[in-house]
Amino acid sequence: MRRIDGRLNNLERKFGIAGNEEKYLFVLTDRDLGEAEQDAYVQILDDGGFLPSAGFGMVDLTVIPRGLSAKEAESFVRANGAEICRSRLPLIAK
Repeated sequence: MRRIDGRLNNLERKFGIAGNEEKYLFVLTDRDLGEAEQDAYVQILDDGGFLPSAGFGMVDLTVIPRGLSAKEAESFVRANGAEICRSRLPLIAK
């Protein structure tokens, strides 16, 4: 039984689904966003399932248009989460 548990743990770590693994995010921004505002965007993306559960992830906040109200910005982030978290998109060869 220990061999099976060990193999399952290795697979969970490999695929980033282990619940106890650390998460590192690289956040790109082109304007002076407050820490609370950045955290809110990251939380919205995490709730939407766009961020990895473990390992490294990238959040590109430069995609969010300037001049949006808080409600409009939240809607934009929810609707365009895949574009904002480009590292989670499948790579397509052209």
